[in-house]
Amino acid sequence: MGLPTVIGLTGGNSSMIVGSARDRTVLGKTVPKAVRKASEQRFRPILLTSLAFGLSVAAAGAAGLSPASRQAS
Repeated sequence: MGLPTVIGLTGGNSSMIVGSARDRTVLGKTVPKAVRKASEQRFRPILLTSLAFGLSVAAAGAAGLSPASRQAS
């Protein structure tokens, strides 16, 4: 379940950067400048989303919600 979630998170982040860069190219920016500015603009939200996901997975593992803890002893 973790891998599809990470793939979805990465895909969502990249689509936001591509969309923002496309908007900038429509306004007349060159592609490299548009991508750089879009990446700078989206960096903080992407970083915070990734951190929140990573910390929640770590907290779930620490709380005993891992598959290994569900097996009967």
